[in-house]
Amino acid sequence: MKKAVILVAGMGTRLQPRTKTTHKCLTKVNGTEILKNALNNLSALGIAETVLVVGYLGDKIKKEIGSDYNNMKITYTVNDIYADTNTSYSLKLGLKAAGDFDVLYLLEGDVFFDDKLLDRLAKDTHDNTTMIEPYEPRLDG
Repeated sequence: MKKAVILVAGMGTRLQPRTKTTHKCLTKVNGTEILKNALNNLSALGIAETVLVVGYLGDKIKKEIGSDYNNMKITYTVNDIYADTNTSYSLKLGLKAAGDFDVLYLLEGDVFFDDKLLDRLAKDTHDNTTMIEPYEPRLDG
């Protein structure tokens, strides 16, 4: 079974004051929320279930996305200590919540990307593949 985990627990402090009331993953890029862009692309690949690791403003994310998105099951796990932990801890929670899978896609919840990237990833024949953006020294993320 193909599953995905999307990490959306963080506070988005670099986008403040915008992220005081709206989670960074619900910020629109070209008219589409960052998270919905990811979910649309995952759904198009036939992902059966996506686990969202929420924390900061998690209730707003749950309300916006729900438990089913484009015929893809959405489950949630909560990082209650998001302000004191990092991506690795959220990933640990997400992997535990994902349970069994044949293929797993792991996404950062604040990255807007073109659908062709996931198509390329899906066609890759390696056991493990990572896609990253080239290093940009002026960014600290």
